[in-house]
Amino acid sequence: MTSAGEMTADLTDLQTVPLTASCTGVRLGYSAADNPPNPGDYTMLFDLRDPQVGVLRIPQGNGFATMVLAKDGKITGVGRTADGNAFTLATILGADGKMPVFASFTPILGTLHGVPSLVPDIAPNSYINGTVTWNKVAAPSPVRSLLYHEGFSPITMDVLGGRYLPVENGAVVRGLVNNANKAINARLEFSEGGLLTSELDTLVLSITNPTPTKATQVIGLPTNNPNKLTFVLPAKPAGSFNVKVDILNSRKDLVRNLTYQGVMAKVSPTEWRAAGFVLVPQLPQPGQTIKTSTVLSGQVVLEPTP
Repeated sequence: MTSAGEMTADLTDLQTVPLTASCTGVRLGYSAADNPPNPGDYTMLFDLRDPQVGVLRIPQGNGFATMVLAKDGKITGVGRTADGNAFTLATILGADGKMPVFASFTPILGTLHGVPSLVPDIAPNSYINGTVTWNKVAAPSPVRSLLYHEGFSPITMDVLGGRYLPVENGAVVRGLVNNANKAINARLEFSEGGLLTSELDTLVLSITNPTPTKATQVIGLPTNNPNKLTFVLPAKPAGSFNVKVDILNSRKDLVRNLTYQGVMAKVSPTEWRAAGFVLVPQLPQPGQTIKTSTVLSGQVVLEPTP
């Protein structure tokens, strides 16, 4: 074990063909009497690297997690991978800022694991960086999955995130400009997931705060809203957003109702990232319906309007 409380080891399974896995352990670096820097709410995103972007067999978009760092250094949270699988986190913060992450999934086996770092900055901010590895094995024959049934080999994703502070009075989430009269100040950009630009590309909305002495957030949607876009900022988990949108079709039975979700993460003193994933049923092939067709994951990004 190192002086920073980190341990490395190899585990070997000798039951059948010998298998060896490298392991990293982190010792809890804090306590109720010795608090970590900047406890509170955190959000983080999992970013695909360039070789995986646009690859149909790999879920596109951003997985994410929302977490709470307690004053004793323990961390709890929830998240989703970009194919919609939910997971929970129960981990610790090491004295050197290391934060082990591990989640497993069933009935289609897979794991998400890594040891990103939480780096303190000027209070009350800290930022998260590092990597995680994600894999999904092929679904066993009794299990039917419409999402990435064949699985995929381990991929490395970059982790970026930071402390998520409550919105200040008179301000707007994600550092958006608080326009008067509910003027459009944000856009949602959809990509990948088999989407065509003509089907769903960029949709606009407003997020404003009408009261200088409160943190109230008011969502405004265009009067002409053929895609039936909705946008919600739930109270919990902190920093999350989720909503619905339709892909139109001249045939009513081919209209696709999509759900998308993500988080807003402050990744540096001057930069926000707000992103997530959208699950897209593909147009059915012969013998399929919208409810039984293959589902692909795409990306959704929340940005300021130019």
